[in-house]
Amino acid sequence: MGVACNVLLFLTLPVSAQVQFRHTWDESTQSWSPNLQSYPTNWATALIVNDNDTGSVTNHVRGNWVEKWGTGTLELRGQNSFTGFYANQGDVRIDGTGNSLAVNGNLAVSGTDGANVSVTNGGQLLYCTQLSIGSSYGETGTLTVDGIGSRLEFMSAPVWNGTFNLTDGATAYGTGYLQLMAERSLGHIAQANISGAGTILEMRNGLQIGTFAGGGVDDTGGLNISGGAKVAVGNYSNVRVGQNGQIVVNGKNSSLESAASIVVGNAYAKFLPGEFGELRLEDGAFASAANGIQILDNGTMYASGATVLGNLTVDGLLTLAYSSITESFGLFVDGGVSITGGMITCDFSAFDGWNTWDTSVRGDTEYLTLDMVSYTVNEMSFSLCEFNLIGIEAGMDAGWEYRVTEQRPSFMGHPGTWSLVFTRPYVEQPPVTGTPEPATLLTLGLGAIGAGFVVRRRK
Repeated sequence: MGVACNVLLFLTLPVSAQVQFRHTWDESTQSWSPNLQSYPTNWATALIVNDNDTGSVTNHVRGNWVEKWGTGTLELRGQNSFTGFYANQGDVRIDGTGNSLAVNGNLAVSGTDGANVSVTNGGQLLYCTQLSIGSSYGETGTLTVDGIGSRLEFMSAPVWNGTFNLTDGATAYGTGYLQLMAERSLGHIAQANISGAGTILEMRNGLQIGTFAGGGVDDTGGLNISGGAKVAVGNYSNVRVGQNGQIVVNGKNSSLESAASIVVGNAYAKFLPGEFGELRLEDGAFASAANGIQILDNGTMYASGATVLGNLTVDGLLTLAYSSITESFGLFVDGGVSITGGMITCDFSAFDGWNTWDTSVRGDTEYLTLDMVSYTVNEMSFSLCEFNLIGIEAGMDAGWEYRVTEQRPSFMGHPGTWSLVFTRPYVEQPPVTGTPEPATLLTLGLGAIGAGFVVRRRK
């Protein structure tokens, strides 16, 4: 799939031989040679900035297609408009409020030696029909949108070999889809990092990561959401994490939201045995899906102190771990839970509260009940599921033994829970006694004398 789409994309891009005019930045005169106004409107042109030079364009609206050449930096100031833009070398910067670039066509960030486009401090990159980062031919690219007020708008965005960063309060909106699908066999990467409070990525028509049906291509991709950022997919479109794909949502207030389903694994073609898609909800992260989260038999889910809004169905691997940030295990599901196969692993590697956690005593047995999954509706369903516990050595050394799993169904608005119960023989500890130190004895003696004196005075 990745190869076919890349070939189609490549055919839509003008190649360098089609550039009719070339303009080189002269650092000594701080101007272009020849002047940018010296060619007919709407003719394709190349802007060349060499070495460590920094060239600039202000309010430039001429040119059907513009290419950035050279290893130097191009700054776009004021309000610029191109029909298409190809950043294939060096850096392109849109920095500061009031500075923008509107691309009324395709935008490619891709170069043999790497290409970088940054939109910062209130800058804006708008109206991109298709935004592509890198290519299947080995070219790489990085697009960074950073800071409050910084904005990216596009229709569709395939990331073939490169990185997309949206950080520190910046926002991005796509009317189409975001694809993170790089050919792993060629050593390519497709990565998106969405981080920071107030940072929001909205996709109207879907998010696809990793390997799906078609062509036998071994695609890979990753999405990281952290620091309170949000990724939302609307228009009743799915989030799909195929084989070799991964989504990590980390930290409180970080969220992944879908107006349809979040599907982890490859339901269409399982041509990569032993390869999995993965969804990780770490340290208080949040995920919601109107039609539920599905972990297929070649999908995995990891949760530590996480929350899910919607039904959760697991046919693959589910790992429930302890979060030292939220001081809780596993996940809370505001919906129903169905475990239809696969394996549940309870990971206690980060849990050090065996001797300090709240316990109860019944008769001669001490109980430690750890709620691994809480849910609000329906009884939790288990079938064809295996259990695996790791990292409990510290608890076993303290005398604990796990015996059974315990399920309490939801009732009259109270969440149900699926818990692990640990037990050990209860031995009542005798009160701590010992021989007081000489200084303590002296203090006690003086206190007794004083008490006796008070009694006598009262008489």
